[in-house]
Amino acid sequence: MAAPGNRLLASMGSRDQRALEHGSQEGRHPGQRRPVGDLPVDAAVEELAEGVEARLDEMLLCGTTTAEVKSGYGLETAAEIRSLEAIHLAASRHPVTVVPTFLGAHEVPLGYRNRRADYVELVVQEMIPAVDQQGIAEFGDVFCEEGVFTVEESRRILLATREHGMKLRIHADELVWTGGAELAAELGARSADHLGFISEAGMEALAAASCVATLLPSATFYLRLGHYAPARSIVESGAPVALASDINPGGGLSPSLPFAMSIGCFAMGLALEEALVWARKLAESAPDDPRVGRLGADLEREIAARGGASRRREES
Repeated sequence: MAAPGNRLLASMGSRDQRALEHGSQEGRHPGQRRPVGDLPVDAAVEELAEGVEARLDEMLLCGTTTAEVKSGYGLETAAEIRSLEAIHLAASRHPVTVVPTFLGAHEVPLGYRNRRADYVELVVQEMIPAVDQQGIAEFGDVFCEEGVFTVEESRRILLATREHGMKLRIHADELVWTGGAELAAELGARSADHLGFISEAGMEALAAASCVATLLPSATFYLRLGHYAPARSIVESGAPVALASDINPGGGLSPSLPFAMSIGCFAMGLALEEALVWARKLAESAPDDPRVGRLGADLEREIAARGGASRRREES
């Protein structure tokens, strides 16, 4: 059965030709990312790619045109590589702009719980070099959280990631404060994500480093955490802010960015204009493409009109 929205997607055309125009694997140097579509395909990768495409369909129908897609559910080298290959294959066939991210440090697998250092070594010494050799991830990420990866473990993983040519993100301070935001600033990460329990020092560090503070209110909503990231304090610190959806099987069940924007307004106290602007901020900072995350002239005028109307109501 065709996924919802396939008729819409077919009318928008394929990205295969654009991928081919970027060249092939020949001549790729270490750290250089592989063009989308330039990968061999097996049945397992095809099945995973179809699942990715179905979710991209849903996101596109909700208005999302750029999506970061992460690995992180295989937690061993071959499975992580398959996941990233599937992300590339889906990207080559879909109009949504896809940013692939390696998240082998998403969790410590059960078999490594009593020997955590061995899993960190596996990520650093085997997974990251394999991902780099394939050239299939633009970003590397780590879940720096109590009970998952410590700040020191996260630093080691992220330094290795950076050495292999990938840009950095970090899951930071979602459930408790760990110092993840400070680490993101220290290492020059593009973003620190979640930030439910970010410290004042963490906010100041993100501001000083111009590291994007990514708010993910849908995850907080579905996990019933009851404690949203302190959006107003982060804004007042001067840190750049983004708003994103975080669709995943564990704690982000909606593909709708407008839903995340609505929660941001009702639960975090954001203004409509802030939600609109911040919803494009992460996309703007993700791929090195000046067209991504920009607002069209008509929408800019609509935002300006709504902003003017809001100010007139406040003054009356």
